[in-house]
Amino acid sequence: MIEEQRVIDFHGHTGRLDLYNGVDDPALILRAMDKVGIDVSCVFNIFHPDGTTGNNITARFVAEHPDRFVGFAYVSPMMAEGMVAELTRAIDELGLVAIKLYPPYTQWDLNESIWHPIYEFANERGLAIIFHTGSDPH
Repeated sequence: MIEEQRVIDFHGHTGRLDLYNGVDDPALILRAMDKVGIDVSCVFNIFHPDGTTGNNITARFVAEHPDRFVGFAYVSPMMAEGMVAELTRAIDELGLVAIKLYPPYTQWDLNESIWHPIYEFANERGLAIIFHTGSDPH
């Protein structure tokens, strides 16, 4: 906490991210958070195209430290037939509370209709969406 204000990191990753030398250890992340005064971290995993694997990892992080981690679900149009089903599972069964989208890993612009089922799901449920914008991962 900084000067009696709660500090929330709105962009944290879960799981092992080999591309970026990441770690799969919530305790290490908690130590880093404590070192810089972060009270809560919103976390998600974006490196599993099926969505399910990353969402399970995120749910594990949150379950281990629900007072410190808030989990966001990840889906992608690359799993078009399973997007809404995975969002439903991630929100209803895993307890994740928002949605993370990473369009640089896809071929579609954010205004294309393939994204609409995600937007409609979020709108119906009153869920926030965080969009990662930026460079191509390669």
